[in-house]
Amino acid sequence: MKAYVDIDDVLARTIESLIDLLDETHGRRVDVEAVEHFDLEKSFDLGEAEIFAFMERAHADEALERIEPVHEGVRMLAEWAEEGFEVHLVTGRPPASNAASRRWLVRHGVA
Repeated sequence: MKAYVDIDDVLARTIESLIDLLDETHGRRVDVEAVEHFDLEKSFDLGEAEIFAFMERAHADEALERIEPVHEGVRMLAEWAEEGFEVHLVTGRPPASNAASRRWLVRHGVA
């Protein structure tokens, strides 16, 4: 049996990291529960130019590699693999982030 698992917010605490980045770059925070849209321009109240610059920074190697893992998700993935599932990781991250994403996966015991 196959299982397809998203990296962001399943294995990696991406939204919390993005909120931290919002604080670093714009001096404000939002509650995780207030993020109701995948469209971070809306959720973070950023303009078009701001969201472009923000996402560029969010996909930088340094930003990606400091994201904390979702320990329960990582543990469950390992259990599924032990049970014989063919696990495939999926992401909407841009291709330029592949190397940093792979390092993150290795460091957290996912790959």
